[in-house]
Amino acid sequence: TARQHYTGIPLRQNIYANEKEFRNQEGKPFFIGVPELIEYILIGEERFIYSPFKIANRIEKGYFTLLANGKAQLLEKKNVTLRPAEPAGAYKEPVPAQFRRTDSDYYIRVLPAEAKRIRNKKEMTEILGSIPDEVDDFMKKNKTKFSKKEDLIILMEYYNSLF
Repeated sequence: TARQHYTGIPLRQNIYANEKEFRNQEGKPFFIGVPELIEYILIGEERFIYSPFKIANRIEKGYFTLLANGKAQLLEKKNVTLRPAEPAGAYKEPVPAQFRRTDSDYYIRVLPAEAKRIRNKKEMTEILGSIPDEVDDFMKKNKTKFSKKEDLIILMEYYNSLF
């Protein structure tokens, strides 16, 4: 199949619905209906991929920001919650419902398997099968924190450089 490249399409990410939205020439909003057909989406400097991922004991699909690529992909799943509206009170104005960004989740994907969430060294080892001693030494030397995006990017770039 021939690869096609499209540019100049106004896109935005709907984190709550985990969809990419665009406007047609008339300005009507749409979302990408068959995201599996798209290799990646570039919005600014962020590269998004659509991937299966494991959550609890089921497989779902969604958009991730690709943070590191190689033997293993490091993916970021952005999260948001909806705070419900608050009615007006005795001395306060009503507050409309609003979205609040929450901490991102980080996943590792080794193709062709689905992405799996990573929160610690044990989960990383389960996903990758085993980690080379150099990676273990690297994590100790750099005091890698699995909650820090920058630490995970550096770690996964190092891991991928070994292959």
